[in-house]
Parts: sequence; C-alpha cells; structure tokens
Amino acid sequence: MILDLHNHYYLLNQYQAKILAMINNNLPFNSMVNYFKNIVIEDDIQAITTILSSFIKDMIEKEWLVKSSIFTSKKIFGKKGLYFPRKIVIELTNKCHLQCVHCFKECSPKLSSSIDSDQLFKFLNSIKGIVSEIQITGGEPMIHPQFNAISEFVNTNFDYTSITTTGHFINTNNLSVMSYFDHIQISLYDYDPAIHDTITKKKGAFLRTLAGIQCLTDINASFSVSNIVRHQFLNRFDQYIQFLIQHHIPELSMGLLSQLGRGIPIHKKWLLSENELANFQTLLHIKSNEYVNQIKIHTWDDSACSSFFKNIDGQTLSCGAGLLEWTITEQATIKPCSFFPDSLFSMSDLTHFEDLISKKHTQCIKMRIKHWERALNKIGHSTSAICQEIYQATQKEEDYA
Repeated sequence: MILDLHNHYYLLNQYQAKILAMINNNLPFNSMVNYFKNIVIEDDIQAITTILSSFIKDMIEKEWLVKSSIFTSKKIFGKKGLYFPRKIVIELTNKCHLQCVHCFKECSPKLSSSIDSDQLFKFLNSIKGIVSEIQITGGEPMIHPQFNAISEFVNTNFDYTSITTTGHFINTNNLSVMSYFDHIQISLYDYDPAIHDTITKKKGAFLRTLAGIQCLTDINASFSVSNIVRHQFLNRFDQYIQFLIQHHIPELSMGLLSQLGRGIPIHKKWLLSENELANFQTLLHIKSNEYVNQIKIHTWDDSACSSFFKNIDGQTLSCGAGLLEWTITEQATIKPCSFFPDSLFSMSDLTHFEDLISKKHTQCIKMRIKHWERALNKIGHSTSAICQEIYQATQKEEDYA
C-alpha cells in the first residue's frame, strides 16, 4: 500500500496497510486484535494489544492518523495484490503546432501520432476507481480529435485530473471543457514576446498564451505557469515574477533543461553551473517568501522528486516512476516516465496492461537504466544531464549485468 501524506508517499507492508484499512472502515480496536490473533503465531492477546497500540501511537505521531470525534472514511485506491500506479500521465499526441527549441520529445507540426481513443477509453474504464490521478499532456493535447470527450471522461471517473498545454487553444467556447481539470499548467518562457516566440519558434505565440491565460483567469481556474531556468533568464527573474503578478497568474514552477531530444544541442547556452544552480535555488526561496501574498512560487524543495517517496525498499526510484506513476505514450505503450526512451523502457501496452500489474518491475527498470547509462557514456552523454533521480539509480552497487 502507498500512503499519500502531504504529497509524500510511504510504501507500507501488508500488515501496516491492513491496520490502516481497518481504521478507515471504523473497525473497533478489539476486532483488530482478534483479526491478528487468528493470523499470527503469537496467541497472547495482551502482546498483540501492546503491539497494535504501539503501532497506532506511532502512526499518530507521524500524522498518518489524526484523533477526531468525527469519523470520515478516506477513499482507498489500488487493488490488493496488484501493482497499479497512483498516477498515470497520458501523452495524447506527439503533434504540436510549436517547435520549442528545448523539447525533449521533439514534438512538432510535422508529427502526427495520436493515441487511439477507443483503445484509451477501454483502458480508462478498466482502471477507474483504482488509479487516483490522470495527467493529460502531449505534444499539444488539445489537438487530439477526441480531447473534449477524453477530458470529460477523466473528470468524471478519476479523483484528480490535470493538463499540460500551450494554452493556445483555450478560448471562451471551450472553457466548460477546461473546467473539467483540477489544475492546468501552461508554459510561459519570458515576459518579452520576442524571446518567448523565439523559444517556441512561433510568431505570435506569446500573445496566444496570454489570451489563454486570460480566459482561465476569467473563470477563476486553478492554473500555473512553468518555465525553464537558463543563463539569459537569471537577471530577468524578478521582472518576470512582477509580470506574472500583473497578469493575475497564481502559481509559478521553474524547471531545469533535460538534455534529451532538442535539449541536447542547446545545453551549452542554457545550462547553469553548479554555483549558478545553488544561487538560483536560494533565490527561489527568497522570492517565494518575498511575494508570498501575491503569487505562489514553488521552490525546488517543494517539487524535488527525491522527497516524494519515503520508506522504500531500495529498488524503487525515489520519484516512484514505474511504481507510483506510469506514462502512456501516443503509441499506447506504457513506460515508467516520459524521459525514458520507448525503445528501452516500454513495459507493456494498453491491451496487455494486466501483465504489468501482476508483479513488481522496479528491479528490471533499474537494470535497464544501467544499460541506458552505459550506452549514453559511449557517446559522451549521461543520464545525469537528463534527470538526477534516474542518474542516482546508476550509482547503486547492485550488479544487474
């Protein structure tokens, strides 16, 4: 069982999970004691009572449980004995009307692969009520011919839904569709229209992004903008924040360049030195506090993948890729994360996903990561330039050769 607490995730063993499920179902303490008396060798009721009491006290101290006179049951996702993820990212298409210079998926108007909607709906029907969260992305996901129907379905059948989009296709005619999402993320690379348009390789892209943002503002939607920190941006960060505030943008997330796809040739112009990264991380904290009443600026402590998954067995990636989260590509294949190349990491597809949930694949994922790292090293590259969580998996001592 995976426990979600304040956006940190804990992997529990079967007994810990059973106790929490009993408490969630408002089962009396004596019934819990009798249950464990029947399944463990120890038949001393007093000993079982002491162990259970101690564990419950520990859960209260960790805030896994909260004392209250009001009983509220939490929805439990997943399925006993099976390895369903908590979240699934669905890449509806690799087609995009933009050609952003750093796009690791190399999306463009020339590409045309889109996930088959009938196949996707069949899969989504199979996992509704089991998987908690769906994120829709692309390419530009709003280009998919069944985007409206897919958006309505995930809104109706899943606990939390989000979308990553350019914002260019958001208008007053489809705001009802956008309201299906609990959160919307839009990329805005600068407050200078010329710089944003240069990065996206599309004249007028900046104005279209702002138009989409204005539509979301008008309906008080939950949304944020994202950006990539780069050399040319360091001295413009404060002006950028003030621009966002002036346009009533509620949240900002800053990311790092991943040296995949089109991100490889531009890395010398965009990548920061270790000192620059450390200084910018400090700056994020300063600006987050300075503008706390005007905009939510996410620090890298907030979003660090390594802080998401606690108490794991040493075989699972700290970000939970492949266990907590799957990515479904426009080709309907399933892999641990968007950064992983399909050729090495496709674990299954939508028509055979039952095989994937029947056993844990984390050790196999780590083995493939090591093979990937060795292949990258041969061409002077490394996963360290793609994602630190992936790279950390290559530094373990296990021999998967």
